[in-house]
Amino acid sequence: MVTIVRSRQQFGAITTPQQRSPDDEARRVRVLARAEAFTRPLGPLTTERLQAGIPVPAGQVSLIAPDPVQWGAFDSGDAQINTRILEAIADGQQGLVALYGLTRGDTRLAGLTLHAGHQRADPSILDQVDGQTSVPTLIIPVIAVHRGHQRQGVGRQVIDVVISVARARAPYLGITTLSLASTPDSDGFFSALGFERDDVAAPDGTRARWLLLQ
Repeated sequence: MVTIVRSRQQFGAITTPQQRSPDDEARRVRVLARAEAFTRPLGPLTTERLQAGIPVPAGQVSLIAPDPVQWGAFDSGDAQINTRILEAIADGQQGLVALYGLTRGDTRLAGLTLHAGHQRADPSILDQVDGQTSVPTLIIPVIAVHRGHQRQGVGRQVIDVVISVARARAPYLGITTLSLASTPDSDGFFSALGFERDDVAAPDGTRARWLLLQ
């Protein structure tokens, strides 16, 4: 699984810290500090604790089983995202992705999948890229908030936990970024979360997004 960066300048900023602009670096530091401030009171985010459930203001975040029955009533309000959730569940049943959920009681408020992969420079810019043409990343193939709980900070709570988990494991996994592909409808959400955005969109309108973890 990969995410593709189409801007030569921005891919260079991922692979070479000296190429990062002061504004981008300041934004990255703020995002990581926000996630750390949110998760520090929660204690160590170990796999065992994630399996048991970590309390957050909206409920609890945990690793969840890829059970289609449990996800049957989940509706993000976007048919495309709902389809991607079902695909992610199938991937989870094969052990290809990890699924995280934010639940309150028996209600699933949000879900997110995580997969190790690579962030690569688009083939069209390879001849303009010096050195590395890909970096190891943790990819978020799907993030969805239930339509009845959107615009309540639920998505941010899940993301902050995942950012902290990814950052803690980055040195051991050799991970450089946390990345995803955003749609035009989700651009504002990920901008607010502090993810960098590729200047160049893919033919389907999606754009690579990433957060540098180191």
